[in-house]
Amino acid sequence: MAGLITLDLRHERREVTERLRRLGQGDGVGLVLQRTLNRVMPSVRSAAAKAMVSELGAPPRFVRNATKLRRATRRQLSAALLGDLKQIPLIAFAARQTQTGVTYQIGHQGRQAMPHAYINTGSSSGRRNVFRRARGDAQFSVTDRVLDAGVSDQLVGRYPTLIRYGPSVARTLLLDAVQRVMSATARARWDREIEAQLRHFLRQRGLLSDG
Repeated sequence: MAGLITLDLRHERREVTERLRRLGQGDGVGLVLQRTLNRVMPSVRSAAAKAMVSELGAPPRFVRNATKLRRATRRQLSAALLGDLKQIPLIAFAARQTQTGVTYQIGHQGRQAMPHAYINTGSSSGRRNVFRRARGDAQFSVTDRVLDAGVSDQLVGRYPTLIRYGPSVARTLLLDAVQRVMSATARARWDREIEAQLRHFLRQRGLLSDG
């Protein structure tokens, strides 16, 4: 996992600290902030997933499980959303076979073409993917080797056929459009959640009644 996006709201700590200290409950600041962060982040994750699906044009299943939350703790009042560095197979981007290769569409870029590529079912995975034989001017390491231009792989006698991929979720998390959605969601949810967690904490301490 990489593409780390951190939600760190330590600037809000001052207001929460002042409110609780006035009530003689300054020791509860960390707990309230921790609970708030951990309630906010799932909403940020959901909003980010929807935004990434919109930006990529790939089915949600390729994005849904490619993010992970790092929860806040009392010692580390910071929560994070991490994106998988693994690239999404090109087949997910509306790939179509043509006479000259494969066309595909990533997000709003319009359809693009990959000459000499083809769609097939992998013999080992059993999944349909876009394949193209590696060229001598491309670096790759299917067999832990990097081939230079004009050098063939002696294990197969020719350049191997490789699955082609699009962008990763980690990279997509960094797009401005996704960042804006995450920030807006975090702010809107924070404003509601911090009040709820403050009331919950004070209720637990017997300083606020349900009525």
